[in-house]
Amino acid sequence: MTFRIGPEAEEAFSQLPPKVRRGAIAQFKLIRRFPRLGAVRRRGVCRGLRYIQVEAWLFYYRFSSTEIELLAVLPGRMEEA
Repeated sequence: MTFRIGPEAEEAFSQLPPKVRRGAIAQFKLIRRFPRLGAVRRRGVCRGLRYIQVEAWLFYYRFSSTEIELLAVLPGRMEEA
């Protein structure tokens, strides 16, 4: 299974602190083996997407049988997500 960063998330991911990027990459290595690891957002704009949290950041992704795609990187302390 390949990992891809979507064009919308690429800029946000590149601006994160190195420690957060390393943590996200470690989590996505686990997600390659267990794609349903992340919780599913039930409300809001990102409803239906899976996400993981690394420090104060949420990483939204979707997966298929061949690919995991990072769709968005958002601050984890939003009022409505």
